[in-house]
Amino acid sequence: MTEDRVAALTEEIGWLKDCCLHLEVVPTPTLVIGEDHIDHQDYADTDGIWLFKGKMPDAEVEQFFVLMEQGDTTGHGCQCSSTLTKFDTLADALEIGLTKDERERLKL
Repeated sequence: MTEDRVAALTEEIGWLKDCCLHLEVVPTPTLVIGEDHIDHQDYADTDGIWLFKGKMPDAEVEQFFVLMEQGDTTGHGCQCSSTLTKFDTLADALEIGLTKDERERLKL
């Protein structure tokens, strides 16, 4: 299960990198701590939050990351936005990177 979650997140990061994340380099996820990704079935709208541990290609140690994405292709042209924020500690990722509502959404 954990490997499946990491693989799915890796795929999502790859897709976002080519679409709306606009980063040259992205981390390689090693552990998904929390995730909530909503694909609305009645139209092409997505909304996702991931908290994960990973490693940037040039880093010596793993760090914690919060990835947020939103996409809407409901007929008004593709609109998407993503943010990826890096933290040295899990405590910082939880307290600084996520709101109380987002932590609840991730069940953390």
